[in-house]
Amino acid sequence: MCHCMETLKIPTFLNVDLSIPLASTWRRYFAFAIDSVLKGGYLVLLFYFGIDESLPRYLFRTLLMPVFFYTFLWEWGFYGQTPGKRIMRVKVVGPDGNPPSAGQCLVRWIFLFIDAYSTILLAFINSWVVVFTALGPLVGIVRMERSPARQRFGDLAAGTFVVNTGETFSTVEDTIYSYMDFQRDYAVTYPEVIRFSDKDMTLVKSVLEKSERNYDNELVDKLAKRIKELLEISSEEPNPVFLKKLLTDYNHLSVK
Repeated sequence: MCHCMETLKIPTFLNVDLSIPLASTWRRYFAFAIDSVLKGGYLVLLFYFGIDESLPRYLFRTLLMPVFFYTFLWEWGFYGQTPGKRIMRVKVVGPDGNPPSAGQCLVRWIFLFIDAYSTILLAFINSWVVVFTALGPLVGIVRMERSPARQRFGDLAAGTFVVNTGETFSTVEDTIYSYMDFQRDYAVTYPEVIRFSDKDMTLVKSVLEKSERNYDNELVDKLAKRIKELLEISSEEPNPVFLKKLLTDYNHLSVK
């Protein structure tokens, strides 16, 4: 039985690790199955309605390209998600939690021929192997089950991870508006916070809200202590109150 790491730990400049739950093997398998059905449906429609003997070979090959490059095109163009991954609520990310680069998507796509289509490739050597085509994904499944971070060979080569989409980073817009105080006479308590960027404050909000959901006082204390050190400020307020006021101050100053 493989005891897999449950989350992807992402170090931050605040010395506080963000944790994003890794996608389970079964979610990834069903995402792959859904994508396979969609590709198969496209091929059925293509051969039933769009292909006859008079069709030029180059056009035939062009029409097959969306199936051949399906995973690469979707993951690159849609921030680490294919239709199957979107339905199963998982996505590909880099070690920093951001969407994969074009190069990472390409590497993952190339390694699909090992992780999922190895039996198809072997069929070119011996046609009888085609009987075992459905067993191709077992290579990737076994690799994921044996990997602490549930990575198939393509993930290991590309330096990517597949995570659940239920818990992701907040957007900059979330940070700016959710802690906004619209009073005209609002008095800023910690003007030093303007030294942080939108991205920094988005991280602060994400960590704060995650700690509140999980009743993790230690995480809040660690975050507050680090911010006070970086901004060289002190506060006697409870740390959750301090962090929320910090967010409100930043939002007030940043939209002036």
